[in-house]
Amino acid sequence: MIRPWLAAFFTALTLTAALAEEEFQVMTSKKAQVALLEMFTSEGCSGCPPADKWLGSFKDHQGLWTDFIPVALHVDYWDRLGWVDPYGSAEFTQRQRDYASYWGSGRVYTPGFVLNGKEWLGFFDGSGSMDIDVWQAGVLELTLKGQQATVRFAPVKDAGGQLEVVLALLGTGLKREIKRGENRGMILEHNFVALEYKRVPLQKSKDVYLTKAALPQMAAGEPQPTAVVAWVAPAGGLSHIQAVGGWLGAKE
Repeated sequence: MIRPWLAAFFTALTLTAALAEEEFQVMTSKKAQVALLEMFTSEGCSGCPPADKWLGSFKDHQGLWTDFIPVALHVDYWDRLGWVDPYGSAEFTQRQRDYASYWGSGRVYTPGFVLNGKEWLGFFDGSGSMDIDVWQAGVLELTLKGQQATVRFAPVKDAGGQLEVVLALLGTGLKREIKRGENRGMILEHNFVALEYKRVPLQKSKDVYLTKAALPQMAAGEPQPTAVVAWVAPAGGLSHIQAVGGWLGAKE
């Protein structure tokens, strides 16, 4: 028989453990716009492994998360060659096509890079230079508690119109053996790869935009995320206004 005081003691321990597992983690951008570098890639593309490796070199870069955020979006149009990319998504393919349509080119390819909504060729010319126009966008704050995310965006000036936030869980150091297709026999490592991705409308309250949302859920047996990123954009739009991100579990 468990005495009431002992049961209460164990209940308190359980609640304390649950609270410890749901510690707050806060990620805050600077006021200047944080650059968003999107790389469209695929395990079925023979030209992508060098680009994947290059993107992975940012893991220890001083400006990671504070000055720029890299995201690898795997497309699915190479799956027809005999190797289905498990990270490939029709939504990411459509995002790349929307960019191409916006630029008036109508052409998609991998690896393909987009820097702050514009086609970026710095990887191909070997310069790697990410020259960007720095402007004061506002402060974006992402607070995590367990699987709950709270987003607060305070723009420098009224953004006008409806805004949304994109929440993405990223995986890093993911290694896979490729058994078919153009990269057959290779072991590829993926970094900053978008594992899950969702859009959430922001609600305006006086001079700030706010929302609360559950983080995207990973299915059982899938790779676990190592980082989370968020960026604010006009509802249904492509180019971001501000971005924030960081390693999951990292301490300030």
